[in-house]
Amino acid sequence: MIGHDQGGYEVSENRYVWFSKIFLKGDYIVGIQKEIENYFLDKYITTVTSSERGECLVAQDYPQKICLNPRERLRSDLPFFSIGGAWAVNKQFASILQKFDLGNKSLFPVEVLKSDRKTPVDGNMSFFNICEHKTAFSPKFSRGIEKAYDDDRDLWEAKHLLQQDEIAVTAQALNGPDVWVDPRLLWSGFFLSDRLVAAVREARIDKPLCLYRCRVLLEN
Repeated sequence: MIGHDQGGYEVSENRYVWFSKIFLKGDYIVGIQKEIENYFLDKYITTVTSSERGECLVAQDYPQKICLNPRERLRSDLPFFSIGGAWAVNKQFASILQKFDLGNKSLFPVEVLKSDRKTPVDGNMSFFNICEHKTAFSPKFSRGIEKAYDDDRDLWEAKHLLQQDEIAVTAQALNGPDVWVDPRLLWSGFFLSDRLVAAVREARIDKPLCLYRCRVLLEN
């Protein structure tokens, strides 16, 4: 089924993709100590910056162990969080992701230790490098967004009060990997396919991911 939209496009009424606005959730960030086993902070900053840009990384770019700062607490029940700026997932979400098309290898296991550098944090964690790109986001037909800069750069941010069905994407979003970023909406969050979100909902971990359904525009 399709419905009418402005601008000569039609909106699919039974095919969707989803946008996770979790990048804007500051309470999902935990701090780490500056170095462990010869992996130093400056290298970590480079890794975080590359990941934020949606660049593809390899296992050697990430530390195999990290230590939390004193008084930091990592909730292993959260499916998605930031470890010192680098995105990571818990065991449950990682096991779901591995069943879908992620494109390039993007899950890298990491051992998380408490501030004493000895005691492991409960649960298995993996860094999550989202580096697949699709240029399907349509600013022209989207609502709940704003320009990231006051110039002519085609870069956008999702507003904090984003609502369901406000973000619009072209049909290109229906093809290819099940997780991706769009270069024009890079720092607000990432996109997920409808089939992946169905699995996430079945596992009951959808609420922490801050998911918003997106309209899919079909050309006449």
